Amino acid sequence: MVNAHKGWNTWMPGLSGALWLCCVSFNACASESIRACAANLEYPPYLFIQHDTQGGSLVGLTIDTLQASLKRVGKPPAKIEKLPWLRCLKLVEVGDIDVALNVPTAQIDPKPYRISEPYAVVHSVYIASRINSPHGLKIRTVEDLKKYRICGLLGIRYDSYGIDTGTVDAGSGNYLSLINKLNAGHCDLFLEKREIMDGLQARSQELRTAFNSSSLVQTPLPEDSPLGLHFAVSRRIQDSEALLEQINAGIAILKRTGQLNKWMPSYLKQK
Repeated sequence: MVNAHKGWNTWMPGLSGALWLCCVSFNACASESIRACAANLEYPPYLFIQHDTQGGSLVGLTIDTLQASLKRVGKPPAKIEKLPWLRCLKLVEVGDIDVALNVPTAQIDPKPYRISEPYAVVHSVYIASRINSPHGLKIRTVEDLKKYRICGLLGIRYDSYGIDTGTVDAGSGNYLSLINKLNAGHCDLFLEKREIMDGLQARSQELRTAFNSSSLVQTPLPEDSPLGLHFAVSRRIQDSEALLEQINAGIAILKRTGQLNKWMPSYLKQK
């Protein structure tokens, strides 16, 4: 679990009277922590495990945003766990967990959830192999993706691309395995977010070398609309609407003060 950066305190005094009322109605000053879950994948700079002498802890822009929004209204840090993505969403849907982290725009049915404003925006790219596709792939629209064999990581969904996730070879447990599968010709491409690839390369020399190999080519996805990253609050928990308002208020101030941009560089330093 990760506490918010000290920089958050610089805008604490601006708390509005309306938000204080929201805090009281939601019992926001109580000691009970909200429960949150995220996909059990590494998504730097947004959410990943930072290893240290004590073992490791979840860090990233997602964590900073949520914890700081809670701290602003007197709530203790959220208890966050990584789970298989579909299980995480189901537990939030039924109210056993309060919030799902990093829900992409339009990826899931919003009916069981209250979806926050996006705290970050990401852009899609596709990665192909020059070994097997020396002349490149003919992808002019998102619809053209369906002409090719797509591989991916376990637990990733592709609904937002209009692709049936069941048609994707999603058997890889890590990016090196995924790249090897691509270069071996078992698929034609894989999809990722440009910002996440930047974060992965900053964290790992091995991945930096792999992604920059002359055998790979990375191309922006045509017609791609940037995807927002959201928090999904369960409709089954008590005062879920108030919690959503608190998160949205935090996101709005973080954007207005530029705090998100101030935090980002610390997660993109190369190791």
